[in-house]
Amino acid sequence: MKEGRAIYLVGFSGSGKSTIARLIAERLQWPAYDLDQMIVERSGMTIPVIFQKEGESGFRLREAEVLRSVSNSGPCVVATGGGTVVQPENRLFMTSKGWIIFLEGRPQTLLTRIQQQLKDSGQSAIRPMLDAVYPLDQVRALKHSRQSAYALADWTIHTDRLTTEQVVDEVIRAADLLEQSGELPGIEDSAAIPLRNSLNPDSPPPIVVAAGPWPYYAVVDWNHLPSLGGQLRRVLPHARRVAVLTDAHNWDRLGNTVKASLLAADLEVHTREMADSSIGGKTALNHPRARNLIGTFFHPRLVWSDVSLLRDEPPDELRAAWAEVVKYSMLESSLLRDQMMGVTLFDKLETSVNELASLEKSALLEIVARCVALKAQVVAGDERDLGQYRIFLNYGHTLGHALETATNYELLHGDAVAIGMAVEAGLAVRLGLADAAVETRQNDLLTRFGLPTRLPRVSLDLLLQLIHSDKKVFGDSPRWILPVALGRAVISKNVSEADLLAVLKERSC
Repeated sequence: MKEGRAIYLVGFSGSGKSTIARLIAERLQWPAYDLDQMIVERSGMTIPVIFQKEGESGFRLREAEVLRSVSNSGPCVVATGGGTVVQPENRLFMTSKGWIIFLEGRPQTLLTRIQQQLKDSGQSAIRPMLDAVYPLDQVRALKHSRQSAYALADWTIHTDRLTTEQVVDEVIRAADLLEQSGELPGIEDSAAIPLRNSLNPDSPPPIVVAAGPWPYYAVVDWNHLPSLGGQLRRVLPHARRVAVLTDAHNWDRLGNTVKASLLAADLEVHTREMADSSIGGKTALNHPRARNLIGTFFHPRLVWSDVSLLRDEPPDELRAAWAEVVKYSMLESSLLRDQMMGVTLFDKLETSVNELASLEKSALLEIVARCVALKAQVVAGDERDLGQYRIFLNYGHTLGHALETATNYELLHGDAVAIGMAVEAGLAVRLGLADAAVETRQNDLLTRFGLPTRLPRVSLDLLLQLIHSDKKVFGDSPRWILPVALGRAVISKNVSEADLLAVLKERSC
């Protein structure tokens, strides 16, 4: 091994960097360094405390300082933090001093290792990404957000089926082969996003949306709108001007707070009255013939959700919004591809209706964060709404959109969707796809939130005509989302007009 060249181990948490670094160092009789451990030792603070006091920028400065100090002391093995290599300046420095070797692992393997490490350490290890609504999906999404940086390593070792000693052998072999190559590969810059971990145990963790040209975070919290400017500055450090797309009502309510936060971050503020979207970047306009008919896709760089603002919503609008939450609870297992853990969203809603209806903080934060996490997984699986996965979110909407149009949009969207869900659940029971209990429990929950489950007085012939003009129609047949169990649904085109009319009549006033 060439004197003076370091070995930098990079990879996601759970890839074994610290253990492998120590064993390689023993084999080569080199010093081993663990960057996170050294940052804690030198600062006298835990990493969460550093984030709290100095922000991510302060932590990254300490990380870069420690990286450079250990690298200038001669040949060594360095276990980097999971996000160290994401910073372009760190990658360039490591390339100039040694070899970057990526320890790869499947998300499930990594999560299993992390959970075992937490168990062995008595929960004292710092693993922020495990503080998540759905841990496996969070690991998958966060790993995806860093994968472009990991891919720039000099060598990749897949560790899933290897023992610790085999990984050590592979790293040493890789370093030897790289030394013999006699070339230093160039490294191109790669866009990265900052990690804003929630330091408040009462707040949900940030949710990674792994879609579009860049992964981004959806942050759900309470009364944190005043901190928007600071986070926006982290995401876009070179920004100078901001255009706020809003409507007059919301700007009257929130404009002073938003503008003060942006100005405090040294951003010039301009406002424009327009509509905007959040998770998934799907924006659309209503057309007289159908809702959301004209639109485009453009992903944000950050989603900032202040749940406390729900307290100021008009009661009818807030009541109607629960339809979308119940919708997610009826789809949860399908959206997670059956990777369910713990209490289901539907069960949680059934036991928390009173707290949610009274806008109790902790209950609201948990439920909103779960819905956001589910939407993030849907967007990652079917970014452009091509029908493979995002179609599930159409539950209740085929009839719901038709009802909105038939009533000239006098029926609130949530009320229309609730009725649509009741009809689709009725179809599932009529076709023998679901037990009657599925329909009963869903409709009872909708009713407890004050939502309708019966049609207003509209022409059934008009509804049928509007249903066939829905944008989700495939060929000549509407695609229906039919619940087969609480939390699981199927996509079907095999609903006859006779069956549909029968259920519509059952649900008519």
